[in-house]
Amino acid sequence: MDLKYFTNQGEGVYELSLKGVVGKELNGDYIAAEIDFLNTIGAKVIRERINSVGGGIINGFSIIESNLNSKAEIHTINGGMAGSIMSAVLASGTPGKRFAIDYSTAVIHDPSYDGVTLADIKDEKKKSELTKFKESIVQIYASNTKMTKSLARKMMTEDRMLNSEEQKEYGLIDEILPSKMKPAITKNMSYSDIMNVCDDESKFINKIETPKINKMSELSKFYNLSDDATPDSILREAQKDRSNLQLAENRIKAFEKTEAEKLTEMQNLKAEVDKYKNKAIESAVLSAIESGKFLEENKESLIENAKNVGLEAFNLFVENMPVKAVNVLSKLTNQDSSVISEKKSKEQRLGEEWQDLITNNKAEALRISREEPAKYEEYVNAFNNIK
Repeated sequence: MDLKYFTNQGEGVYELSLKGVVGKELNGDYIAAEIDFLNTIGAKVIRERINSVGGGIINGFSIIESNLNSKAEIHTINGGMAGSIMSAVLASGTPGKRFAIDYSTAVIHDPSYDGVTLADIKDEKKKSELTKFKESIVQIYASNTKMTKSLARKMMTEDRMLNSEEQKEYGLIDEILPSKMKPAITKNMSYSDIMNVCDDESKFINKIETPKINKMSELSKFYNLSDDATPDSILREAQKDRSNLQLAENRIKAFEKTEAEKLTEMQNLKAEVDKYKNKAIESAVLSAIESGKFLEENKESLIENAKNVGLEAFNLFVENMPVKAVNVLSKLTNQDSSVISEKKSKEQRLGEEWQDLITNNKAEALRISREEPAKYEEYVNAFNNIK
């Protein structure tokens, strides 16, 4: 993976500059992916220099999640401004490895939507969404700082700016770094202005030294060898790992090929079974039509219904139909209105109900024939007497 945001500072040490707006200049998802990648290649220290007004909450969550799950130490440094969601990113570093330069500022406030804060949102749906986001951020503060949930909520509502001492007091950081000179920060400066005047951190603070790592010692620990292991013995262990890896990859490829072949075979067999099932259903429908129990014009809908209920259920339904089909809908459409009395006899009503069931709701008709024999008999007798 090509690193877009991180640079290598030495053996196992990588550094990221979080300057700008998350979700715009800073892609939180990509940064999180790089943190995860650095862990897979054995990074020891991942240093995140923060100078940002904040930005997209979800982008910030991505970085926080990767920080909290990192095996490598996450060193967070507030280099000027840790605004909004970036104050939570600052707090998500490894305990004991979170820093702030003495002139830095952190901002804790409610989330907003298109510049409108939680308190001023009128849209109830958006207000509900922002409230959920706020509670997630509150949980991050409560889990990674000295703040309780109630205190975090209160500070977010108040839109609090914290200097370096307050950042340490509330547990966002563990240590304050002294500056060799201070940027020109004045009262009533906007968050963006503070971020901009602190942009070149190297002017204000001495370089943080990259820790020296004994490469042979680290490799010895990795392969569970003694500290005085020779390069040759370490190389032999590495060659064993490469050989085992190749064997594992070959087995995976063979397994994947076998599984793919099995899947193709199963799909072909299923298609063959479906073909014969459909043939049997079509044959049963044709037989039912030829016996006079259904009309030819209903063939396609009968086939579809037979597929839905299954061949066995359809055949049972046909067996229980002692009468020939009558196109009642057509009959009702074409007959004189004078024939259709407003006061239909019970027998007429039951007969027409049964015709409607066997035409439009065969599954219900089948259920009645199985589960309500008395009602079924009443329906059939009434239907047979329709003139």
